[in-house]
Amino acid sequence: MAKKYKINRKFRFEGKDYWIHADTEKEFIEKKVRKQMELEDGRKKIDKNMLFKDWVDEWFTTYVEPTVSVDTAYSYRNVLKNHILPALGNMQLNNIRSIHIQNMLNNMTARSKKMLKRALNLTDRALEEARRNRLLLENPASDITAPKGDEYSRRSITDYEREHILNVCQHHRGGTFIYIMLFAGLRPGEVCCLKWSNINFEEKYIKVEYNLKRVEGIEGPTKTEAGVRRVPLSRPLEEWLVKRKNGKALTDYIVTKTNGKRMDSSAVQAMWRSFKHDLNIDMGCETYNDQVLPPFRVAPDLVMYCLRHTFCTDLQDAGVPLNVAKELMGHADISTTAKIYTHRTQRSFDAARRHMDKFNEKIL
Repeated sequence: MAKKYKINRKFRFEGKDYWIHADTEKEFIEKKVRKQMELEDGRKKIDKNMLFKDWVDEWFTTYVEPTVSVDTAYSYRNVLKNHILPALGNMQLNNIRSIHIQNMLNNMTARSKKMLKRALNLTDRALEEARRNRLLLENPASDITAPKGDEYSRRSITDYEREHILNVCQHHRGGTFIYIMLFAGLRPGEVCCLKWSNINFEEKYIKVEYNLKRVEGIEGPTKTEAGVRRVPLSRPLEEWLVKRKNGKALTDYIVTKTNGKRMDSSAVQAMWRSFKHDLNIDMGCETYNDQVLPPFRVAPDLVMYCLRHTFCTDLQDAGVPLNVAKELMGHADISTTAKIYTHRTQRSFDAARRHMDKFNEKIL
């Protein structure tokens, strides 16, 4: 039961009320003074001598968060926390020079090209807003070019990986999740939101309508407007789902946590870790007390998105036109699909050779 105080008064600090609870007048005054000191210490003075991390906090709260989605803000915060602030955060705003920013980026060259550009972009935006607020005469990030970085991209799974992934699907609780990504190319968040009402077994398609918001853990719009789409229900996936429907209601989620509730981001990550554990075993890893022993057989670059990437390359191997593949993948820009279609596979190479042989037979 909460304690009842004899004195319950509030005082105002910079337009906001704060309550003080005490038993005596002396205790009230002491608590009030301590609270005022805490508030004074926590107040940031906006000037050119403030630390960069303090300016970034003000800038991000004022200029960035109100203009982007919660997931985007979360992503930006991670870049600031993990890459930018460790290098520049404790420097005074007016002491940051171009060389400091360049060194920060140079130390990130093992990162992807996309990450380097994002780090530079956020640093540039923060410092440009400081210039607009007349805290800086010029923006030291304005003329910097990000290093090349790694041309990182997702890959398709190999035939060897596909064989063992399908093996593990037969007994692992995440089998349905993996099957949907591999044979329909859905994003993980889209799989989480799928209900049995989204599966049309008569006309053989999956209707994608929603995507899981990573930070909030709620259903929301798909990543882009193009994300709302119909994806063909291929025979392997149809047979898999028919066996597992078992009279489920149309309003039931297709994949759920062990408690029957809808999957969330943490549940998806836990499932994938568990799946890779079993995949290592299926590939021949030894275990001790249910722990997989090195050397591990699962490639370190095998991530869940490789399954979606594989669906796209399977479309290419099947001869599906690029513009159709764009619609099935839910890409807003066809250039995104084209980047995957340029990854030549052995199947597409062999198909091209057969087509050329047939063509040459006719003209020679």
